[in-house]
Amino acid sequence: MTPAGSALIITISVRTARSEFIHHHSVTSSRIASVGYDERTCTLEICFHDKSVYQYQGVPERIFSLFLTVVSKGRFYDGVVKGKYPERKVA
Repeated sequence: MTPAGSALIITISVRTARSEFIHHHSVTSSRIASVGYDERTCTLEICFHDKSVYQYQGVPERIFSLFLTVVSKGRFYDGVVKGKYPERKVA
């Protein structure tokens, strides 16, 4: 159990369509299950609870870091990521 105000981060790996692994962090959200980032390609990958997986290209690492810290992951996704970067559905 974590103290109030701190985050418990669990990492998992997801195989992408390119057969590479992006390490994911489980997040607390009603829509989003986990978020991962490939710093080599600046790719943000988001796994939703409905099992769909989307990749966003050209995302700065600071956006990924902020994603992990914001309270509302869905609101952050809608306002900062969705429609702002090229999107590709991979699952």
